[in-house]
Amino acid sequence: SCRADEPVEDPARQEPRPPTSRPSQERHANPKETHTIVIGASLAGAFAARSLAERGIDVTVIDRQSLVNGQLPSLISRVSVLQPKISDVDDPDGRWLREGFALVVRLLASDTQLADRAGWRPCGTFQAAFNERAESRLRRFVEQFASCGLVRWIDAKQTQTELGLAFPVGGAVVDSAGLLRPAGLCAALLDHERITTLGDRKAISLERDERGWSVQFAQGDPLRSPCVVVANALDAMQFTQTQHLQLKPVRGQVTLLGSAGQAGRLTQLRRAVFYGGYLTPAMDGVQTLGASFVPGDDSLDWRDQEHQVCCDQLARLLPDAADQLRSIDQPSGWVGLRVTTSKHRAYAQQIDDGLYVSLGHGSHGIASAAAAAEHLAELLMLETIVVR
Repeated sequence: SCRADEPVEDPARQEPRPPTSRPSQERHANPKETHTIVIGASLAGAFAARSLAERGIDVTVIDRQSLVNGQLPSLISRVSVLQPKISDVDDPDGRWLREGFALVVRLLASDTQLADRAGWRPCGTFQAAFNERAESRLRRFVEQFASCGLVRWIDAKQTQTELGLAFPVGGAVVDSAGLLRPAGLCAALLDHERITTLGDRKAISLERDERGWSVQFAQGDPLRSPCVVVANALDAMQFTQTQHLQLKPVRGQVTLLGSAGQAGRLTQLRRAVFYGGYLTPAMDGVQTLGASFVPGDDSLDWRDQEHQVCCDQLARLLPDAADQLRSIDQPSGWVGLRVTTSKHRAYAQQIDDGLYVSLGHGSHGIASAAAAAEHLAELLMLETIVVR
């Protein structure tokens, strides 16, 4: 059931407001004295930097990639889905991700410029009840959160009207979910007067002395700060201080459908659909079919066999469309790495004096990174108060 203290109601029904209220001036009387280095300019680092900057903390963000117009090249071609975690139990992980989802949707609603740069498209998502287990899980989720306006159930006969395509099964619709471009979102989050972003800076080690932390690079002088947030995904494993976290890569490959000749009638789709795999409506004329899931594999090469796996997943619901996609000549797309932990729970915590981590956000990277950023910012503010 929905609790009054849990932000799971449909964010679109709420009054637009920033992700959280800003701390009062008494909490950081002279924020110019505070500086933090964030390692990593992707989702975890960008959200962490923005949350700190909004609290009056100057932030230097470093990333190993050279940014192009403020964007990470590895993210430019990607489209991501922002949605809450759908689970049949009201567990802490689900609450964490629903909170992060609500934070991001409110941010996008309150900052139209940021939403535009992120390419935000609140098209909604449909989770298909493609087998008995999925239907049971989805119905329990709807029972818990329909009264909040977060989710609703539709039958198979409603899918043509709701989704633009007829599907043989019903499922759960989250109207406030949607699509965005993570490269644009990260660039917009980092575009703040208190944030300096430095590309082509690969951190190789962290050293601590009486003045705080020093970030060492393969080339160039180190950077120093009282506080460091490690948010560089799998690269964090190279630091002595974070090796114990045992981060694990999960390879994911998606196929890009760039023409009606490739996608066929799938171009009519209006919502992102999930069925073990997923299919998005077109953004800038391109649809995304995903995704493979290969734990322990960190290679980024294209594999035709994984395209076939994605087609097999779609065949659960639309076998004729899947057959057409299997016949694409030289399919292409992109490959990325999800980073998970042994307990499949993100790390958002302090691991040493002045050293914090935001790592292991897995498949729900946007929502998880946003929740982690707010949590870490509060932790860091408390430490700053104690130090002063």
